[in-house]
Amino acid sequence: MKKILILILLFLSTHAFSQKITVLYLNTPWNSRNDYKDLNELYGADILKVDYDIQPPSVKQAVRSIPAIIVLKDGRPVATWQADISMKLKVRYETVQEVINNAKAPTRRASTN
Repeated sequence: MKKILILILLFLSTHAFSQKITVLYLNTPWNSRNDYKDLNELYGADILKVDYDIQPPSVKQAVRSIPAIIVLKDGRPVATWQADISMKLKVRYETVQEVINNAKAPTRRASTN
């Protein structure tokens, strides 16, 4: 019985402290020639590729140009990159990976001395 209780507590504690990082990639089929090529280089996050054209108006208002990359932590945006007038993303994958790594790092409270 103690072992079962310990396993349940261990599971609950890991679930409570886990943070879900998601990379949301938006583009349209007519702009596929300007796809972000380094998307598969990213690790440590779930990558969702979605079609911009079938998104609700609220998403279309938030994202003004495509393609776009949005890094989400527990469903909230951490960073956003959108294409310029050439309709290409000009962000290095190392920059996106750094944001993912920083979002996964636990935040520490400042000490009050």
